[in-house]
Amino acid sequence: GSSSMAGAAPSAGAVEEAARRGDWSTVHSMAAAMGADVAAQYSIKHATLEFRAGNAEVAADILSKHGAPPNPAYFTLYKEIAAEVLAGQQDGYGEVELKEFLLRLVDTMAATPEINAGALRELTRFLEAGGLPPG
Repeated sequence: GSSSMAGAAPSAGAVEEAARRGDWSTVHSMAAAMGADVAAQYSIKHATLEFRAGNAEVAADILSKHGAPPNPAYFTLYKEIAAEVLAGQQDGYGEVELKEFLLRLVDTMAATPEINAGALRELTRFLEAGGLPPG
């Protein structure tokens, strides 16, 4: 191999490959090196997989660590994850991650409330429903 590759950003192909292997720690570190947009894209991909596998708490944790883009396309996913974690909240697991993820999301969305008004209200309701005071 040529040494000129050292320090270069990983390729999209390499990230995809790691995702196919299920090597998510590699995926997230490579994606982060490629920028916030790529990091968020893989955060959503991984969280969706975990959520479909029945791991809502894990999904909330992924989104709180690796990014939850305030994109209306993902609001349904966020609400489903929040609802699942809150439904199971007597086990005390996942709420901290969920709160961090929701707070971050609400903050981001509050920056452009005109775009996200409806979803912002719903997510704020989730925060309140969880007995998680915003802030």
